[in-house]
Amino acid sequence: GDGTFAGEVLLYNPDPTLSHFVAFYHFTGPQHSFTALVDVWQTGAVTGSKATVVGVVTDGWMKGHAVEGEFTQIVIDHDGGTGFQGSLNIQ
Repeated sequence: GDGTFAGEVLLYNPDPTLSHFVAFYHFTGPQHSFTALVDVWQTGAVTGSKATVVGVVTDGWMKGHAVEGEFTQIVIDHDGGTGFQGSLNIQ
């Protein structure tokens, strides 16, 4: 569902070909909130680049459950900046 998201980067290893990130993702929704520790691998570093996400919920709703997802790097229309659009599923 809808909600807000904030990331707390623990490891940042960018590369034009394959980037690796480890982060805490904090999700706050109207019904559920949780924090997940995730491992992210992004192929490429331009608009349209894809990434995979795997991890575990460390706090809040569904604590202890595995997470997996994906996202695509996009352009933010209102300012021309970079954003990400995707999904995260809790197992």
